[in-house]
Amino acid sequence: MLTRVFIDDSADGFRKKFVLAAGLLGTHGQWSKFNKQWKAALRVPPVIHHWHSKEWRSLSGEFQQFRDPVKWPKPIGGEAANAKRSTLVAALEASPIRAVAVAVLVPDYERLRAAHSEAREYFRNDVYECTLQSVVYECATDVRESDSNPCVAFVSDLSSRAEIYTRVYTGFKERNPKIATIMRGISHLDDEKWPGLQAADLVAHVVNQEFAGWDGITQVKRPLRELNGTICKIAYWNEKYMYSVLKTNTGIDLQARAAFVTQG
Repeated sequence: MLTRVFIDDSADGFRKKFVLAAGLLGTHGQWSKFNKQWKAALRVPPVIHHWHSKEWRSLSGEFQQFRDPVKWPKPIGGEAANAKRSTLVAALEASPIRAVAVAVLVPDYERLRAAHSEAREYFRNDVYECTLQSVVYECATDVRESDSNPCVAFVSDLSSRAEIYTRVYTGFKERNPKIATIMRGISHLDDEKWPGLQAADLVAHVVNQEFAGWDGITQVKRPLRELNGTICKIAYWNEKYMYSVLKTNTGIDLQARAAFVTQG
């Protein structure tokens, strides 16, 4: 059975703390039902035609209406915008769609690449490419483990990042032939027309807010403030994990080498 995964990315304001990607997984039947629920939530007054977290945060685009000083005087406009968002969160929470998210801690990533030429060769300059590959792997693994006849395809929004998505996705399949056997293609669609992409944007923002206040040491807090039943996994790459990835995939144990040099 084909599982379709809609993916979106997010980061802190300057991509200095973390970069993350979220994937929403569902079968054709699950997406068909969800699409109806999402569109119905959009039509609940006050009506908006699509969701985008950036528009909600800035009260722009579809949320510009909440700036009307007559109909929505402060703080009523902001409260109404938040209520609209809550309606969409509820639609997602009521669906069987599940989500996976992966974050990469940017300082750890950059520190490892700066310290080791081997890490620079393995981990690309753009931290987001690592994040995307990781969420693709986590989603494909989820499908392989939960479906007796696994098959998965991916969808991203039709944006300036579409070419990057395609290149990274294709490269991942070439380097991971075992998991690639269940992976189909990646397509790019208009996020204003596809509820799955809008919902992926919402999930990415929820996870973003968890990492924005995170200390970088303890586990990401559970329960989350929202979407507890939807987000089934949040993983993150810190320096320790990146050392293990490099060792597993290249056989290079940089931690052991560093320990030897220190002791010597």
